[in-house]
Amino acid sequence: MLRLLPGFIAFLALASCSAADVRTEHDEAIHARSWRTWAFAEGPRSAGSARLRSRLAAAIGESLSARGLAVSREAPDLLVRAGLSTATATTVSPYGHGQRTRPTPERGLTLVKTERVLLVIEMLANGRDAPLWRGEAETAAEALEEDPGWVDRTVAALLADFPPPP
Repeated sequence: MLRLLPGFIAFLALASCSAADVRTEHDEAIHARSWRTWAFAEGPRSAGSARLRSRLAAAIGESLSARGLAVSREAPDLLVRAGLSTATATTVSPYGHGQRTRPTPERGLTLVKTERVLLVIEMLANGRDAPLWRGEAETAAEALEEDPGWVDRTVAALLADFPPPP
């Protein structure tokens, strides 16, 4: 029983982290081996604060540097566009707030509104408008507010498969 305790504690720690739904896609014809330098196409756009935009830019820079790409102000191989946006998602629930019973005609339906955050990172070849690679992650807005490490972990998860294999 005690042998299972460390694994269970690790599971709880991971489960408590704000997970994001992460998706990436890339152009199959790209040649990632030729990429050596990058720059922001424009500063990260964000629905959040200047501190959040700065954290996003730093996390992207750290992840790309760890992959051997250097920042370049003159003719970079890649241009990076990034941003955070928020949206309200509305779902219809047959259950009231906190109810776990079957709906009845008297109770009716409940509209549940949740704030969602979408983080998008796109890589473009210099001089090309269509992204070569795109990653996006979505989570509840509360996760972003309650967890200051969310941006760093999410950028790392998005860029885990960047550059894509040949």
